[in-house]
Amino acid sequence: PDNFVTITEKDRDLAHTYHDRLCSDADMIQFAKDTDDDPNTLMNMSRRKRLISEEIMFRLYEDDGEYQWIGEFRR
Repeated sequence: PDNFVTITEKDRDLAHTYHDRLCSDADMIQFAKDTDDDPNTLMNMSRRKRLISEEIMFRLYEDDGEYQWIGEFRR
C-alpha cells in the first residue's frame, strides 16, 4: 500500500528556513576562511552579532579599497 504525506505551507516554510540557515552558515565559514578568522568563534555568535561582525569586516575592506572582494562575497 502507498502512504501519502500531506505537505503543508508550514512544512514548506520550515524547509526554506533550514535551507537559508545552511546557506548562511556556508557563507559565514567561507568568510571566516577568507579573513583568517576562526569559524567556530563566529558559529557561536548569535545571528545578530555575526551580521554586525561581518558588516564591520566589510567596512574595513572597503576602507582598504578592496571593493572587488566585497562584491563577489555579497552575490
